[in-house]
Amino acid sequence: MSNSKPVMSHDPLAGLDDEAAGEVVRVPQQALDAAQESAVQAPAGDAALVLEASLTIADVGDYHAILAPYIEAGGSVTLDGSQVEAVDGAGLQLLSAFIKDLIQKSLGVSWVGASETLLRAARQFGVVNALQLDQLDQAA
Repeated sequence: MSNSKPVMSHDPLAGLDDEAAGEVVRVPQQALDAAQESAVQAPAGDAALVLEASLTIADVGDYHAILAPYIEAGGSVTLDGSQVEAVDGAGLQLLSAFIKDLIQKSLGVSWVGASETLLRAARQFGVVNALQLDQLDQAA
């Protein structure tokens, strides 16, 4: 069935003229400098990454910004998940995608620790092997 109702009842761009719509906005250099200083810097070569206590859907956006430079850096990554106290499906999905990207780029990934909470969640979601936690899981 086709619904003929418009998605929006108004045009949000209706008040803009052609000149305003194509206007280039200049970002002040001070704002650019501040953004560059606060940006996550890519680690050089092999790197260690300690996961924080919470790895849930509320944290995924922050983690995504933290993990991306590790893939760009091109070195192996050693993960420490021993401090993880809260984890959900979104957090596990993000870690799985991160590790998959590392493997696809032939970058090494290893774990130095994983909390029982992280291991239990990985077992429940069936992602122990995808997260490369199988060696730690067997030792636990």
